[in-house]
Amino acid sequence: MSSLHKANTPEDVDEAFVEVDHEVVFGCLLGKQLVAAASGYERAGFLDIGVLTHPDFRKKGLGKAVVGSLCKWAIDHGLIAQYRHDALNASSEGVAKSLNFQVYFKSETVNFK
Repeated sequence: MSSLHKANTPEDVDEAFVEVDHEVVFGCLLGKQLVAAASGYERAGFLDIGVLTHPDFRKKGLGKAVVGSLCKWAIDHGLIAQYRHDALNASSEGVAKSLNFQVYFKSETVNFK
């Protein structure tokens, strides 16, 4: 996972929040290289899902594959899959739309530096 984190920008890693110590993790490997991963943890009956893909392997359906696997796991365990993403991240929104997620709310965060 550390190699996947290092291949991405710190902002992408922070936004995705994909960690091996979450309740459930799925990944795509090319040989021994982790090229995409999604993880989830339970929050009040929801499985909060994050996904991270190596920049060299984006636009190949790997994010959709790992998020789809998490969704199936959530259903099998009686949880509601919750996919959140930055509204400006069109690729992440594409993953959500391709898996038929519906928008239920939008939130805004203000960061003061």
